[in-house]
Amino acid sequence: MASYASASGRWPSSSRPLAVATQQIRTFFNFKLPSLEMEKTVDMYKVVPHTPEQMYQVVAEVEKYDQFLPFCCRSTVLRQHSPEKFDAQLTVGFKVFQEKYTSRVQLDPEALLVKAELLDSDLFSRMDSTWHLQPTKDPSQCRIVFHVEFAMKSALHAAAINTVFEDISKQQMAAFVRRAESLRSRR
Repeated sequence: MASYASASGRWPSSSRPLAVATQQIRTFFNFKLPSLEMEKTVDMYKVVPHTPEQMYQVVAEVEKYDQFLPFCCRSTVLRQHSPEKFDAQLTVGFKVFQEKYTSRVQLDPEALLVKAELLDSDLFSRMDSTWHLQPTKDPSQCRIVFHVEFAMKSALHAAAINTVFEDISKQQMAAFVRRAESLRSRR
């Protein structure tokens, strides 16, 4: 905007700035959009006819998940930090759709605990899970406590997975139990 002030710093009477009227415009769509991220938590508990050590062995062998877990196409340990800590990549999919994600897995054989925390994924913005294999009064059984929290990066993926995630979690829990049964029957 050109300056019309005189050398004295005053506006000449004929060129005073005009007052500009401002109008606050409100639109019909003047609301906060919900986050595109969908967060979900699933907690599952199950008493199974296997010892906590037997179940721990199955859950801790991440590199073998592709042999028995539904929707797991590939499971690979990428980097071993220590005997109890490693990075693993899982490729999950259904038919032509496949996605992979990498997690840091922490094993605690004394507490019979397996934790995984997401490191990298195009699908998830967050994916943390914990398996705790607890003894029961019956030494031939254990109580599985499974906890998973996740958030999707895409609203489309969130909408699709929201309807089936609990069913998938139940299928996976059943697959771990079947795997323990299979390994026990081989011995």
